[in-house]
Amino acid sequence: MFQLKNGEYPYLEDGVTVNPASGYNEQMPNENRDPRYYSTVIYPGAGPFTINDGAKSTLRRYEYWEDANPNPDNAPPYQNPNKKDPGNGFDLFDYGRDSKTYWVKGLTPFHWNVQTGYTFRKFCDFSGPRASFDYDYNQVVPYMRLAEFYLNYAEIEMALGKEDVARTYINKVRSRASVGMPDIKSSGANF
Repeated sequence: MFQLKNGEYPYLEDGVTVNPASGYNEQMPNENRDPRYYSTVIYPGAGPFTINDGAKSTLRRYEYWEDANPNPDNAPPYQNPNKKDPGNGFDLFDYGRDSKTYWVKGLTPFHWNVQTGYTFRKFCDFSGPRASFDYDYNQVVPYMRLAEFYLNYAEIEMALGKEDVARTYINKVRSRASVGMPDIKSSGANF
């Protein structure tokens, strides 16, 4: 549901047809998105992240794809013997190291069990080992952000019929320096 930088949604209301006004490219779905997309979602190719799991720490991009094994029936061998991770020298495989297939085969040291290839980035700590009681995580998770207060206030103002006030507070969230999305100008049912 993230818009593109121009404020348009990638798909029309049917959820299937690409919105021609958006400039969305289905072959490059992660390009030109609302900046909040990049701080909220881990998508194939995102990063690089420092992914830690004991001695297998590595700085790499998130990898997810399926059914890329050239062997019939996804049979072994699963290794690409000519490919090595430049960061740590580990073997690279025929499917993404963060994919479900990689995890089911018991090959991933990072325990990603992602079904879609997309997962949460917001509030994730990539600075220390994952799921380790030996590491002192120092991560503050806000339960109510200022943006949430603004959006709740906008919703109340809409219910009171004060579209101008509601639009002002929605646009405060959209116009932050880290976001820079265009203002919403719609009204009535479209708003």
